[in-house]
Amino acid sequence: MVARKSVCLRRAAGGKRPRSCAMAGPGQSQVTVASLIEGWGKQTAVAAAGRQCWRSTIQRDQLPHLAGASPGLGEIAKGNSYGVLLHAMLAVDAQSGDSWAWWPARSDPTGPPSDRHDKRAASERESQRWLSTALAAKQVLSAASMVTVIGDRESDIYSAWAQIPEAKFHLLSRSMQDRALVGGGCLDATVAGFPIAARRRLDLVGA
Repeated sequence: MVARKSVCLRRAAGGKRPRSCAMAGPGQSQVTVASLIEGWGKQTAVAAAGRQCWRSTIQRDQLPHLAGASPGLGEIAKGNSYGVLLHAMLAVDAQSGDSWAWWPARSDPTGPPSDRHDKRAASERESQRWLSTALAAKQVLSAASMVTVIGDRESDIYSAWAQIPEAKFHLLSRSMQDRALVGGGCLDATVAGFPIAARRRLDLVGA
């Protein structure tokens, strides 16, 4: 992969036979998912040391397959297909744009939950992946000069705001809840009262 500058197994291996050998490697007993993730995390930690990083999470990706097509896959979506749930983390250097991605260990459900979202304990909700990945990033990116975690509306959960922010570890999330503010008032009304910072006119060219 380093020599050929490609993560495509066919291109990196240079042929079908070498590619088959490369794909057989991860099946060996000494090569585990945990050891691969640990290795990626260590490389990311070294690369991010002393840098100011934006830590974003690639949104959950449902990689579907036909039922029975691949062993070990769980039910996804509404239980009408099988696949893998992916919630990878991407660390980006705020100055150079260099980026590194890794997949922290997580426990995925084997099928769609039977209870409604608001009836499940917070620890059993899929949204907890935003908290668990950020806490994992705290360890991996501990040597960075500053980290800003970026999340979408689903990441606006109380436990994340209570546990993630620190002096050099910030949280930037798209608002979903109209939260009470420390200085009084609520978020939506306060933001609505902010003065307009700037205006820009864009001339759009039609296709």
